[in-house]
Amino acid sequence: SLGVGDPAPALAIGQWIKGEPIESFVEGRVYAVEFWATWCGPCIAGIPHLSEVQEKHKGHLDIVSVTSADPSNTLEAVTEFVAARDSEMGYRVAFDDLDRTSTSYMQAAGQNGIPCAFVIDKQGRVAWIGHPADPEFEGTIDAIIRDEFDPEAAVQERKLADERRARLEAAQRELHDAWNTGETEKAFALADEIVGTDPQLMSSWARPTPRSSCWGRTARMRRC
Repeated sequence: SLGVGDPAPALAIGQWIKGEPIESFVEGRVYAVEFWATWCGPCIAGIPHLSEVQEKHKGHLDIVSVTSADPSNTLEAVTEFVAARDSEMGYRVAFDDLDRTSTSYMQAAGQNGIPCAFVIDKQGRVAWIGHPADPEFEGTIDAIIRDEFDPEAAVQERKLADERRARLEAAQRELHDAWNTGETEKAFALADEIVGTDPQLMSSWARPTPRSSCWGRTARMRRC
C-alpha cells in the first residue's frame, strides 16, 4: 500500500517523451507525479494549470506527467499528442510502458481515476494525493517549498479523509441494498445522511437524471 507519509516509490519509466529523465528524487526538491491519458478529457483540460504551477515554482518543483500503455494510448499516440502540444505542456512527460510506475503509485494507493497527482516533499515522502485541480494540490506544493508543511498533520488529515470516504461508501452500498429490498424508509434516511456529509458535493450525486433512481427527502428526491 501507499499513503501520505510513506516514502515515494522510484519512477520506473519505459520512455521519457519530454524533458530530462529523473533517475531519483533529489533531497530538498519537490516533485509532483501526475497520471493521465490522451483520451482523458479532464486530463487534457488540466494541462494549462499544470504548466502554470510548474512555471510558478520553477527551480523548486518538477512535475512529471506519467501515462500508461493501452490500446488507445500507445507510445505513438502519446508521442504525437505531446508533439502537437509541446508549447502547452511545460513539464516532463513519461510513458509507463509496463505499468510499473502506475502499479507502485496508483494501484498501491487505491486510486482508480485520472487525473491523479502525488505530491512528494523535500524528504522524498508522499505529502498529498488527489486531483490536480483541487486547490490543495498547489497549496501543498506552496507549503512544502516555504518549509511550512506539517507532515504529521498531513498524515492525520489523510487518515480522517480515508475514514470518511470508507463510511460514505459503506452508506451508499447500504442505501442501494435497502432500496433493492423495498426498505424505502431506510433508503431515504441513508440518502439524507449521505447528502448531509457534504451537501455541496453530494447534491450532484442526489440530483435526478432521466435514467436513475433518486434519493433523499432533504433534496426533494423521488423515484424517477
